[in-house]
Amino acid sequence: MVDMRLGTRAAAVVEHDEFVTIAAEHGDGTASEIVARYLVGCDGGWSPSRDAIGAKLEGTSAPHANLNVVFSAPSLRPSVGDAVHYWAIGSATPGVLGRLDLDGRWWASLASAGDVTDVDRVKELIAGLVGVETETFEADIHSVDPWTPRMLLADRFSSKRVFLVGESAHLNPPFGGHGFNTCVGDAVNIGWKLAAVIQGWGGEGLLESYEIERRRVAQQTIDSAVSNLRASGVGIAKTAEALQETKAEEFYSFGLVLGYTYAGSPVVADGPSPNETDVRHYQPSFEPGARLPHTWLTPSRSLYDVLGVGYSLLIPATAALQGLDSFTQACTARSIPLSIVSVPVNATGAQDQFLLIRPDQHIAWTGTDITDIDLDLVTGKASVSSKAAFHH
Repeated sequence: MVDMRLGTRAAAVVEHDEFVTIAAEHGDGTASEIVARYLVGCDGGWSPSRDAIGAKLEGTSAPHANLNVVFSAPSLRPSVGDAVHYWAIGSATPGVLGRLDLDGRWWASLASAGDVTDVDRVKELIAGLVGVETETFEADIHSVDPWTPRMLLADRFSSKRVFLVGESAHLNPPFGGHGFNTCVGDAVNIGWKLAAVIQGWGGEGLLESYEIERRRVAQQTIDSAVSNLRASGVGIAKTAEALQETKAEEFYSFGLVLGYTYAGSPVVADGPSPNETDVRHYQPSFEPGARLPHTWLTPSRSLYDVLGVGYSLLIPATAALQGLDSFTQACTARSIPLSIVSVPVNATGAQDQFLLIRPDQHIAWTGTDITDIDLDLVTGKASVSSKAAFHH
């Protein structure tokens, strides 16, 4: 179901009332036009999709570029023993380095050294990083690559038919490694919503909720990366103990990865307002908007394994089932894909608690009375104006 056109670039995107056109340029010099109902722009920092909807990146960039280096130094043996990578403390140029293989090939990233191009100077900086004399340091420099940390967020993520996903919508430094997570999260979020609208059971409110839900997550990710960036630069800690504390958020970040919530979204039932994200610590929650907490049903079967591809209604084994038949009939009448899943009582947080789970594994509704589920709300058929302020 995918037409993958290698060697083809999107030169321009134009949005119309009922469709989107993409001016495509091919590797052989020819051109063509692609017409689609919707466009998902996963086209990076120089995004023609972003230009098409008039969105702008806002934020800052680091004042100086860093320098990535790939080099060979077979005799380099860190005195502290083997590790994935190392921070150098006390070097005139702060940096980090690590192995690329076991044959002496290394990478290094030097803070604020992006304007250094002379190979001898690069070798001198690395020697200072590893604490040896430049004259005795044997290394071959294979490549140097300056790069600038950017902390940028688009002022809007979507129009009626164009949706920005990944780095077309947000750019953050790699510290913490959350850029890819966030991009995939964007794609999952808009993917099921587009499918719902195209299949007819989802309303335009689902598409409007994409920016409302994902822009805040992107902002939280950028904020965390900025914190990690500050801990990696010129003001880096001067002792191993201080370094462990300042860099802990970069490596212990379950709260950021698993704990973000869509509470307050116009397609999520009312629940408590989201708290400030605790980047390091994940606290499972069964509140609307939260990611469904994971549990093992058997040693080899996960709760996530029994979720359907559409909505899933989790029913505790001891719960009363009044209203279930009418609810399933209402879903069938609307062509809403629904899976009914009987689970142990601890899988829903309370003995009599039902959970309606979205295709992206976030909780759309929770309660003790199935008849309280507002299908217009959770499928985006209701007006979103009442919760539009969530975006701000």
